[in-house]
Amino acid sequence: MSTPERTEANRLNAQLSTGPTTEGGKSRSKANALKMGLSGRGLILPENEAKLADLRMTKIDEALGLTEPDAFAELLVRQIAVESVRIERCQQEELLIREQCSAESLFLWDHARRIEVCELSQTFHKQPELVRLKLESSAQGVAWLQGRWRMLQTALVDKMDWNDAEIALADDLAGTPILFRDTERPKTFGERQALVDQEIRRLATLVEDRRVLDENAKQYALAGVSPDIEKRVKTIRRYESASRRAFEKSLAELRRYQGLVTRKDLLAEIVAEPVPIVETPKNETKPTLTEEELPTLVRLGEIITKVYEREIQANPDLFKELSAEPTKTRPASPLNRQERRKRLALKRSA
Repeated sequence: MSTPERTEANRLNAQLSTGPTTEGGKSRSKANALKMGLSGRGLILPENEAKLADLRMTKIDEALGLTEPDAFAELLVRQIAVESVRIERCQQEELLIREQCSAESLFLWDHARRIEVCELSQTFHKQPELVRLKLESSAQGVAWLQGRWRMLQTALVDKMDWNDAEIALADDLAGTPILFRDTERPKTFGERQALVDQEIRRLATLVEDRRVLDENAKQYALAGVSPDIEKRVKTIRRYESASRRAFEKSLAELRRYQGLVTRKDLLAEIVAEPVPIVETPKNETKPTLTEEELPTLVRLGEIITKVYEREIQANPDLFKELSAEPTKTRPASPLNRQERRKRLALKRSA
């Protein structure tokens, strides 16, 4: 339970950390959680990319003919600009990843593989069989195993025996499970020397094959293709796909909204310019056009054509429906009507 003194102390301490007060500090604090600006679905971008998005908004307005877009159209245009910047950013990130991995493969290939071997060897005592197989799958791992067996060979020749640490290392290098080390472990000098010689000869047969595989993997990495590179690129491509879907969705929504606004303007134009009704004299069987009525009908035809074209652009399936042949219905015969009446009478009587 807090006391009044503790509550007052907490209040005073809170006054010492009230967050940023300047506009620059507030703008920077808004982006504290922003790491690379690719995973979020909002409109937040790094400063340099935000400026590029603003510039692209102006170009999109000019390309689509949006001289004075309303709030909704402006939001869609900004979303399109932001997603286009993100798509380009993803493509640049993928290119940089491939170039960086290619450069690392050229200068640090062997060094990086040795680091992986050292990290893997730290878990030797936990899973000796598995770690041994993983080390034997690379040229650097085989070289590491050869070095450790030669160290044990030198110690065995100098001291004619191994201490506890060397015995445990020999068990790990041989891949002996922990539960069977007491029974399968070589105990005499001759057994230990035979084990060392056997492992050194076996590893010598693996060296050349592992070097060929290592050189092939290095050439693939230099070309920008390897499992490590593809694993890093996979995340970037997932961000790119999400941005591309958002881009296409916003663009389709903007085109649909732009078509609605255009149709509203066209309807307003039709209402503003009413077409006078031409009355046909009663004594005439066929309507005749005069020179004064012809421009009015031409104007009416132009307006109908515009409305038709706008509807076809907004709904392409409408053209298929209009051009499709009407379905022919079979007229009902008197016999069919009588049959239905009988069935209805039987149903009611039941």
